[in-house]
Amino acid sequence: MLALFTFGLKTLGLAEAYTLSFIAPLVITLLSVPMLKESVPPSRWTAIAVGGGGGVIVGLRPDHGAFLQLGALAVLAAAVLYALANVLGRIVSRTEPSATLVFWTTTSLALGGGALSAGAWVPVDAAHAPLLAGLAVSGFLAQVAIAEAFRHGQASAVAPFEYTALAWAVAVDWLLWRAVPEAHTLAGGAIIIANGIYLIRRETPSPAWAKAP
Repeated sequence: MLALFTFGLKTLGLAEAYTLSFIAPLVITLLSVPMLKESVPPSRWTAIAVGGGGGVIVGLRPDHGAFLQLGALAVLAAAVLYALANVLGRIVSRTEPSATLVFWTTTSLALGGGALSAGAWVPVDAAHAPLLAGLAVSGFLAQVAIAEAFRHGQASAVAPFEYTALAWAVAVDWLLWRAVPEAHTLAGGAIIIANGIYLIRRETPSPAWAKAP
């Protein structure tokens, strides 16, 4: 997944690449039916379509010509593999703790990444060591959080929250660089956030006092 996504970035802009990668939550939902035997209600399908399709397209306004490039196909394949990895993680988490799942996943990534980079290895700059350490810690904690999410919730319900990455990106962009997004980005973010709030309300059980006697 990482190799294909990186390859796609050689010919695609970030907007096009991230737009294509946001098909992953929809693929997770599709895979959750045959692989996890989950039942996906029509309302959730509608929310995913609105948030993933409408919100992402409005927010990023991708160049339609990019979808026909080899890089676009690589990003699409990466999104499918990412979705498959999350569904498989959900299956494994039924019997394995999250820390074990993350350990073997990152170990496999290290071995695979080492093999791919062996032929063109470039020494790491010492000045980048703190950034790499921060990336390692934050990445590990993120993987643990994702594993826990898929352990305790239905894959088709957890997956749509991937869309909120666009909203977080807008927030971080403003906090760090005071970059104000364009109107279409805000509109797309609003659609995605509304979709996430809707799904949260749908998936949160009603408190006992709110239930009819």
